[in-house]
Amino acid sequence: GLQPTESCLVWSEVSKGILANDWEGAREAKRRIEERERRLQGERTAKGISWSPKYFNVVKTKDNEWDCFPKRPLVAAAPIVVSP
Repeated sequence: GLQPTESCLVWSEVSKGILANDWEGAREAKRRIEERERRLQGERTAKGISWSPKYFNVVKTKDNEWDCFPKRPLVAAAPIVVSP
């Protein structure tokens, strides 16, 4: 099964709002996601825990930009799930 942190689940309410042309609902769902992520990051910072993506390496380039690449040669395709 999917973990509750999988992107397709986290963003499903945003996707549903967009597909239904419910822009306010999509914005509100996105706001909730962003607030939750800020709260979790604050908790990790307070505990001295650093976070890194599960499937990608993220590096800062010499041009001071971010770049990412898969940790494995092939990342399995994720299912597209829109909850009812």
